[in-house]
Amino acid sequence: FWVYTLYYVDDDGRTQQVQTGTCGAPGETTTVTAPGVSTTAQTEVPLGFKARDTAHITGPIATTTGYSWQIGFKAYKQATDTSGNLTGAPVCEAANLAFTSGVKPVTGVGDVTSDEVVFPSPGKYFWVQTLWMVAGDGTRFVAAQGVCGAPGETTKVNQVNITTTATSSVTLGQRAHDVARITGTIPPGSQLVWRIYKSTGTPTPVCEPANLVHTSTPVGIASGLVNGIEYHSYPVILTAPGVYYWIETLTDIDGNTITQGTCGADGETTTVTPPGVSTSATSSVTLGQHARDTAHITGPVATDTGHTWEVGFEAFKQTTDAAGNLVSGSVCEAANLVFTSGTKPVTGTGDVDSDPVVFTAPGTYFWIATLWMVDRDRTRHLATKGTCGASGETTTVTQPEVSTTAHSEVPFGFPAHDTASITGPIATDTRHSWEVGFQAFKQEVDTAGNLVSGPVCEAANLVFTSGAKLVTGVGNIDSDAVVFAAPGTYFWVQTLWMVDRDGTRYLATQGTCGAAGETTTVVPVPNVSTAAQPEVVLGQYAHDTAIVTGQVYRGASIGFKAYKQNVDAAGNLTGNPVCEQSSLVFTSGMKPVTGPGRVDSDATVFTAPGKYFWVETLYYTDPTGRTHDVQTGTCGAVGEITTVTPPGVSTTAQPDVILGQPAHDTAHVTGPITTDTGHSWQVEFQAFKQSTDTSGNLVSVPACEATNLVFSSTAKQVRSAGDVDSDSVVFTAPGKYFWVATLWMIAPDGTRHFATKGTCGADGETTTITPPGVSTTAHSEVLLGFPAHDTAHITGPITTDTEHTWEVEFRAFKQAVDTSGNLVSMPACEATNLVFSSTAKQVRSAGDVDSDPVVFTAPGKYFWVATLWMIAPDGTRHVATQGVCGAAGETTTVTAPLVLPPVLPPTGTASVPMAIGGLVLTLLGVLGFLLRRRKAASPLG
Repeated sequence: FWVYTLYYVDDDGRTQQVQTGTCGAPGETTTVTAPGVSTTAQTEVPLGFKARDTAHITGPIATTTGYSWQIGFKAYKQATDTSGNLTGAPVCEAANLAFTSGVKPVTGVGDVTSDEVVFPSPGKYFWVQTLWMVAGDGTRFVAAQGVCGAPGETTKVNQVNITTTATSSVTLGQRAHDVARITGTIPPGSQLVWRIYKSTGTPTPVCEPANLVHTSTPVGIASGLVNGIEYHSYPVILTAPGVYYWIETLTDIDGNTITQGTCGADGETTTVTPPGVSTSATSSVTLGQHARDTAHITGPVATDTGHTWEVGFEAFKQTTDAAGNLVSGSVCEAANLVFTSGTKPVTGTGDVDSDPVVFTAPGTYFWIATLWMVDRDRTRHLATKGTCGASGETTTVTQPEVSTTAHSEVPFGFPAHDTASITGPIATDTRHSWEVGFQAFKQEVDTAGNLVSGPVCEAANLVFTSGAKLVTGVGNIDSDAVVFAAPGTYFWVQTLWMVDRDGTRYLATQGTCGAAGETTTVVPVPNVSTAAQPEVVLGQYAHDTAIVTGQVYRGASIGFKAYKQNVDAAGNLTGNPVCEQSSLVFTSGMKPVTGPGRVDSDATVFTAPGKYFWVETLYYTDPTGRTHDVQTGTCGAVGEITTVTPPGVSTTAQPDVILGQPAHDTAHVTGPITTDTGHSWQVEFQAFKQSTDTSGNLVSVPACEATNLVFSSTAKQVRSAGDVDSDSVVFTAPGKYFWVATLWMIAPDGTRHFATKGTCGADGETTTITPPGVSTTAHSEVLLGFPAHDTAHITGPITTDTEHTWEVEFRAFKQAVDTSGNLVSMPACEATNLVFSSTAKQVRSAGDVDSDPVVFTAPGKYFWVATLWMIAPDGTRHVATQGVCGAAGETTTVTAPLVLPPVLPPTGTASVPMAIGGLVLTLLGVLGFLLRRRKAASPLG
């Protein structure tokens, strides 16, 4: 801390204190830090070897004039117990000072090493360094001093130093050993012994008698001062996978411990791993097929150490529910052990298979493989064992695929049977045979034929048992035939058995009571159901189908008829279904029925969209040849309606064109278009002109009638889905045009059948024709006697590639005005006041077109009207656009020249100056008119 004092020395030389600072005042503290110093001593040396300490000077070292730096080192001996542990806290006092190094000069940053010292006895030595700043007179000031027992400042002097390195890892069956490197002074008669401890699995290594697995034969050690001599333990084969800790012990001739390793020391752990083994069992088999497990030995397998190897396999049956799902977690216990394979020798890497096994019931089986290392005395050591339920170690045994189909319906008095369709596989090469049996159960039904309860298949209602049928492979197997004694419902149940050579029968699969397809209904007549094609597109074939089930009597046949029903625009029926002669449109030929199955009507192409009702009739032709109606379907029955829709068609006309440009309509046919039934297709296009007001709005609702038909395109062939364009047309007047497209189906005989037609005014089916752009500008003012003209500014476009030409005509009309030049009435452009018609001017493109000039014969206002004509190739002229009488910019005002009366000079004066003045006034008047005209004229005037 700095403190200043301000003094005053008076004239007499006396000094007086004026002001003194405060101790510890802010800014009045200087902190002096020692130069950076850290130290590192040798951590361990054998007895008889040199040790030293090193100071790392990081500074800074001030080299102020008159000062130098020195560093000194001291070592203190500390008492330890037999294990080398301190018997107390570190103490660095004169009483235990063991070494003082010579003082070393320090000239800057860097390392400074003490003198070397050979400590005279084993133990721990604490180093303490001192850094001095030395004044010029030799006075030493302590700058920094180490702490007794500081980290890195302890040297342990061992009687002997031993470093060891054990085999880090081996595969079970391979040899492991430890290597000791010895440095130090060895007493005569010393021996080295290694002990191996098996890890207990705790985080901290434990080496106790309980887990000691091996003690080596003692190895004699040379006496005297040695430096890095290596000694190897005898190799050992550890008999179980795991982690092992090595501890070496050096003893003297009396058995006293000189030095001993630490449990779990670095480099003193050997990990024993089992040979690589993975397993894969047969994933799935069908009952009766062989299954096996395979061990894939990737090794290494040590076969040169006197051991042999074996692998064994076990299979456990797991309980599953009806869906084949496990009812509990994986369990592999003696209670569910179903197979043990004989052990198989392992001579090296490769695959080893278990004995094959035929499991006797469907389900899930878990395999476990066990690898053993076998001593010469046949002692077996477990190398590795699989896990219950491990991936790839499950075999699923499925039952052979069997489906069954009984006669669904039979007439009363006719035989019925069940059929088992064996799709297998059926294993016949494993000494087993196969049989299938059938049973039928009678079920109570009410008067309507409905079950009075759920399906029941019990001994009380068993009515038939077929003889067991031998199964030799895949295929169909029929039960014996049975004639049931009464109409009703009968449930069939089939059972497939796997039969051992000793006659033992194992249930492979059994049907379920009431299963689909396993019911026979005994009825007096066949059952006929029908299903017509529900929807077809116009032009496609349609037909009806009868599905006949049950026993069919001789002489059965089926006929089909189709009736057309009226529908509204939305496709809804306009009344109840009616199937009468008046609406009959198709009669199919009669089709013979020889048994259960599908019977199709003849195919037909209906000729118009709408709904069609099918009606089938079951006939019986008796032995005399007479045909009887047995059963007729209902008009409008569910599934017996065919809806005929037209092919998909949408249309898009060109929305906007300029008068003179071609326009067309496009039909987007999405179809389908059927061309394989002998029919062809055409689409026609018509365009109708609609009246509009001056704003282009319709003056009435869209109307497409013969009176306003302006264009009919030639019919266009349609062969498939896609776009079909109409002929192009050049409409002859601005306005709105409505397009209507019609699709026709044409029969082979040329008859045209209407398929679909667009709607007048439909979205996208309007073409708006606008005239080419035209504006006009007339001379706004002229003096009487001067020429005037009108100019048409054609902005177009002007279409000239459709064989049409264009002309513009100009007319001028005189309008009466009062004395002030104002109109005496509204603008009127009529034949009675027409005063000028210009010759027609050809128009070939956009640009300006001038009328002929005209000199109007009287002052006043003149209204111009320009007319643009489109002229057809035959000379017919069509008005494209016409100006409006009195339109802005289309008026020319004709004014008379200014006339001044003569000014007579007074008597006796000269007349020439007066005449000159009159002329000047006249010229000024004309100039004023021209300036006014220039100001009012348009840019083109």
